[in-house]
Amino acid sequence: MILKSGEVLSAFERNGLSIGIRTPKKSDVFDLRKMINDLVEEQAMILKNNKATIKEEAKFLRNTLAEIMKGNRIMLVAEVNGRVVGNCELKIHSMRERHVGSIGIAISKKYRSIGIGKVLMKNVIELAKKTGIKLIYLEVLDINDCAIHVYKSLGFKRAGKIPGKILYKNRYHDSIMMVKKI
Repeated sequence: MILKSGEVLSAFERNGLSIGIRTPKKSDVFDLRKMINDLVEEQAMILKNNKATIKEEAKFLRNTLAEIMKGNRIMLVAEVNGRVVGNCELKIHSMRERHVGSIGIAISKKYRSIGIGKVLMKNVIELAKKTGIKLIYLEVLDINDCAIHVYKSLGFKRAGKIPGKILYKNRYHDSIMMVKKI
C-alpha cells in the first residue's frame, strides 16, 4: 500500500493546536532540516549529533521518498500551522526479515509531551500492519524515561540492552531494545 505524497491521514486538536498527520513531500525538506538541526543543537536524545546541510537533508528526503514508493519504508510527519514538527518512520527489512520493521521518531522540543509522538507512532503501526509487518523494534537511550514510558504504553516490551552503545554528553549509555508484535 503506497500513499500519495502529502496525503493527510488524521487530524486532531491538542492544547489549542490543530495537528495534522500526513505523508512527507519534497517541500518538507526545509522544515525537516530545521527540526533535525534544532534537535542536534538541543542535544536531544537522538543518534544524530551533527547538523545537516540542506543538500544532505534533500538527499535523505529524496532517498526516503524513493524507499516509500518501493514499499520499503513508511514515514509520516506531524504538522502544526503548515510546519513539520515531528516525524516517525519505519524501515522495513528485507529477505527473511521482510516481516520486521525498525521504527524511529523525533518531535520538536516545543511540541513534546502533548501526544503528537504517540499519535504518529499509532498511525505508523497501523500502516505497518497493512504491509504484513509482524514485528516492530526500536532502540532507546537508557536514560530516556519519558520515551520508554510512551513506548510501553503503546505495547512495546523491553527485549534487552546493548551496554555502552551510545555516546551521549561524553558518557556511554546503554541502548535499550524494545519490541512489539503486531
